[in-house]
Amino acid sequence: MTKWMTAAAVALPLWLHASWAPSRDAPHFAAPEIIVASGGPLLRRVVLADITENLRLMLAMGGRTAFQESSLGSRPRIRVAMYWGTQWRGRLDLPDSVTVFAGDGAQPGAFYPAVRGQPALWVFGAYGTTSASVRGVAAEGLEILSKHEIPTTVR
Repeated sequence: MTKWMTAAAVALPLWLHASWAPSRDAPHFAAPEIIVASGGPLLRRVVLADITENLRLMLAMGGRTAFQESSLGSRPRIRVAMYWGTQWRGRLDLPDSVTVFAGDGAQPGAFYPAVRGQPALWVFGAYGTTSASVRGVAAEGLEILSKHEIPTTVR
């Protein structure tokens, strides 16, 4: 119960901030409406379309993580596109055009499953005025990804 209260304490101000964004041109959201994962060790495209679950996933991201950029090149990578706009809300009939390659407002990113003693990492690509960042993924986030058959550890 305490975990949910903590999550609510973090999420409520973010949600209120998103609800009262100063302009339609610069909305702020606590979590993407849709997350699309593809490539790497995935056998098929995976779509996460539950905003509550996506919020839990975003809350499972730790602070920025220091890493050697060159070390990511040798690791298996799953491409990620995060659709933050409300136009995606509740969409279960996602067309094939909603992919990690779309240039229609998706924030690019990547998920690097844990490998050879290195932790799982989530890379947020640059988006709007936000710079790129790399973050660790806590156990709850790994559980969400596993539920959707996204591998969280590879050999």
